[in-house]
Amino acid sequence: WFQGLQSARFFVLAFSFFTLAAVAFVLNKYGLIGRNILTENAIHLGSAVVVTFLSLALADRINEEREQKHAAQKGSILHLKQYQDLYQNSLEGIFRIDKSGKPLSVNPALAKLFGFPTQEVFMREVGNIGDYLSAGKSAVKMLLMDLEHQNPVKEFELKGKTRNGTIFWGIVFARLVYDQKVGDYVIDGSINNITERKLSEQKLNYLARHDPLTDLINRAEFETRLGNALRHCREMNVPHALFYMDLDQFKVVNDTCSHAAGDELLKQIALVLRTNLRQRDSLARLGGDEFGVLLEQCDIEKAEEIAQLIRAAVNEFRFGWKQQTFGLGISIGVVGVNAHSKSVQQLLSLADTACYAAKDAGRNRVYVYDETTGNLKQRRSEMQLVSTIREAINSDRLVLYRQEIAPMKEANDGTYYEILVRMNDGEHLTQPGAFIPAAERFNLMPAIDRWVVDTLFIWLSSHPEALQNLSIVSVNLSGQSISDIDFSEFLKGSFAAHNIPGEKICFEITETVAISSLKETLRFIETIKSFGAKFALDDFGTGFSSYSYLKTLPVNILKIDGSFIREIDQDPIDRVMVKSMTEIAHSMGLVVVAESVENQAALNVLNELDVNYAQGFFIGRPKPLESQETLMGPVFV
Repeated sequence: WFQGLQSARFFVLAFSFFTLAAVAFVLNKYGLIGRNILTENAIHLGSAVVVTFLSLALADRINEEREQKHAAQKGSILHLKQYQDLYQNSLEGIFRIDKSGKPLSVNPALAKLFGFPTQEVFMREVGNIGDYLSAGKSAVKMLLMDLEHQNPVKEFELKGKTRNGTIFWGIVFARLVYDQKVGDYVIDGSINNITERKLSEQKLNYLARHDPLTDLINRAEFETRLGNALRHCREMNVPHALFYMDLDQFKVVNDTCSHAAGDELLKQIALVLRTNLRQRDSLARLGGDEFGVLLEQCDIEKAEEIAQLIRAAVNEFRFGWKQQTFGLGISIGVVGVNAHSKSVQQLLSLADTACYAAKDAGRNRVYVYDETTGNLKQRRSEMQLVSTIREAINSDRLVLYRQEIAPMKEANDGTYYEILVRMNDGEHLTQPGAFIPAAERFNLMPAIDRWVVDTLFIWLSSHPEALQNLSIVSVNLSGQSISDIDFSEFLKGSFAAHNIPGEKICFEITETVAISSLKETLRFIETIKSFGAKFALDDFGTGFSSYSYLKTLPVNILKIDGSFIREIDQDPIDRVMVKSMTEIAHSMGLVVVAESVENQAALNVLNELDVNYAQGFFIGRPKPLESQETLMGPVFV
């Protein structure tokens, strides 16, 4: 009543009148109230009123239920329309299929996902949705199995294809529902397109395992594969092989032509390496200009053959950049992977050491670690040699030698010789080839160069006659010293302390060192030339762009590498090349020195080619600096 329910009020009124009529009738019977037509017929009148009010209540209830039903119908229609709008305009692909995969209904988004213009076309052309899934009809079976095990299924990933064959990735949310029309359970679900996310995941996964510059696998992935190969060796006793490779002269290209050129070179080298490997072999960029190769199911003999093929291919390769052409070499360390190999890190360490051994042996070669003989023990002996070199420097057990450089024509300018160094171990003299590689590897060359310069300057200042007769004395400098800023200051102090005329000193720098550290070399030359010192470019012709860099380097003397001189009297190609080098050097105002002159025939050819100076065993073998000839006047041939 108080809540305003109309039917409730009618019920209250009806029973209230009936109660009053009943009370009036009883009181009338007992004479408590007067008798009249109303009291005598109170029951009848009350019943009539009750029926009237109950009828009104029933009518009100019927009207109310009709209005509620009408409102419910309107709400249902509205909800259905909203569902239809949602179904038709949803960005998710919504579907209903039977257990075999036949579509029962799809929305426009799903039709569009599969490349169909409308849902009607999709329903007309697609008999089984499995035909448009990469896993085929088995994909529907797998989804059904998951649904029977756990209903609903969330995040079921599948790979599909569109009407024109384009691949996409989707994630499915599905549930089993009973369809009365079909008379069986069907699959209701939706598909979200996750292709972009999947591609991003694949890209990140790819980048995590590959080098972005060369598209080769990276060190982490290579170590993983090497670890798998090692386990395979132990389980199946099948041999594999490991290469550790380092490009020779890569720094020349990278430092002189820009990093862009170096990057392009690495890309092209990666292709060269790949073409000489099998499809199943793993090629990786381990860092910088270092590469690794894992040859699966390959014995050490076959691995060495493949390594030689790779070395030859790289050696024949020519890299072009802005009208310049470069040749390259590659040093390769080869190690067998077998059941006795201890670990991935040990294998990589052995291969790396073998690679450096190949570099120390002259670069551009293959060095195979022999597990039975332990050939890399020579490498360990180098480390023992380091302490010997340090002790020799500190104890003045290095010895200076000199080798004459004779003019091709008579001259009165004074003596010209090159300073060489030997190491005295107490019993005999050790040649530089036996200890210089170890000194270079362990950064001892600046200390040796300082000792040579200091000892030579002290000797010259204490032998004024030799200094007076001296035209030029050449001193070799290592790339490590040139790159050391403190070394320039050391030379300045030495010139001043010993009062040595700068024009009598010539510092020799190999062409390879000069080109690989061009900026440092130019800075060094400009600094030391201020004292009047000369510079010679040693081993000329062994580089790859000699003429182009010759214009850049402000040197005074050009020393042609002995490889062009030894057979110049027999090889016409050597003769033409030396002639070309000499003519270009003379046109630039440079003095030309030919190294490794070993016979009169070679000397005659060099004289014809107008070479200025000759050096070699035919001219004179190295002798101690203290020898009497050092104090004498010039020698000529």
